[in-house]
Amino acid sequence: MRLAAATIASKSHLAHARVLAASFREHHPEIPFFVLLADEIEGAFEPEHEPFALVLLRQLTIRDLRGFTFRYTEQELSYAAAPYLIEHLLDSGFDAVAFFKQESLVSAPLRHVLALVERHSIVLTPHLLHPVGARRELAILQSGVYNSGFLAVANRAQGRAFLEWWKDRLERHCVHDVPNGIHFEQRWLDLVPAYFDDYGFVHDPRFNVAHWNLLERQTVDPCFIRFSGYDPKQPHRTTRYVARPSMAEIGDAAAWFAEYARRLTEAGDDECRTWPYAYAHFDDGEPVPDAARTAYRLLAPPLDPWSGESRLWFARYEKERHSLRSLAQRAVKVWKRRRAEKGTWYAMRVVAAATWKHVAAAIAATVSRTPGGSRGSRATRGLV
Repeated sequence: MRLAAATIASKSHLAHARVLAASFREHHPEIPFFVLLADEIEGAFEPEHEPFALVLLRQLTIRDLRGFTFRYTEQELSYAAAPYLIEHLLDSGFDAVAFFKQESLVSAPLRHVLALVERHSIVLTPHLLHPVGARRELAILQSGVYNSGFLAVANRAQGRAFLEWWKDRLERHCVHDVPNGIHFEQRWLDLVPAYFDDYGFVHDPRFNVAHWNLLERQTVDPCFIRFSGYDPKQPHRTTRYVARPSMAEIGDAAAWFAEYARRLTEAGDDECRTWPYAYAHFDDGEPVPDAARTAYRLLAPPLDPWSGESRLWFARYEKERHSLRSLAQRAVKVWKRRRAEKGTWYAMRVVAAATWKHVAAAIAATVSRTPGGSRGSRATRGLV
């Protein structure tokens, strides 16, 4: 079986990709390693001198790349592009692809894990392998049963079907919105065992050792370690996401983090952190706020998202959104006062009349300013 390994990183996280690629090649020099740059090179580094083969976003089959890069933040984009990268490598002639997240280290051969994709079209990795108590299990359920720090897909019918389904879901739903059941690209993996038949799991406690299972696995001899949320600039913490386990609680396992920090430094992490993200500004140079990305993702205005016109549309949207919030606050005050004066039904009529007058004016104004007429109307209904 012709196998490829891959990860995704923006420029500021390129040192993580370098460390992962180099550690993988230490144990599997026969398998090519690819890195998708979820960014633009912009002269920051020379691809031919990297310990991996570089893939660019424009090489993928993303339908609307300008919209895709705008609607997602730097972190979200690196997650949402995963199925497209795997598909690209399968289309390039590989029989299977093993995908690793960037902040990882291969510390021993993974032949037993990679062999799973020879038997299954989809290979997943559970966060936990045995009960750890309701409190921690509830936290895991919010982010997903399976960890997207590793998965493998074979070039078979079920593998291809999985990628098409995953791509469709990540077109607009790769964000951190736990109350609405979304945890980036990862939570979608919970549905794989229900939708597909040909899947397998990695049940090795030495594999995918990370902060969510570190207290149980700190004495194992790991073969694959995830440093999710770890920042060498905060050496007392194992991750920025939760307070525990701290470095003081994990005993000899703290040496793994020290070694990883050393490798990151040697890979140029201090310099990489300074490299700017290519998709951080509108075409006119103004920074893109995260709220603009969210508005574009939810409302889909018929505009080039990177244009100055789009920036002005978002400014109007924010103004109207704050105006509606202010209207709601005023409506509550009127409701309370009128209800006390003349009763519930009278208060309802007064508030409804005042609210509709304001909303109708906002709809008319937005439709007149938004290219595409009816599209603008739908977008405004989303505001209300």
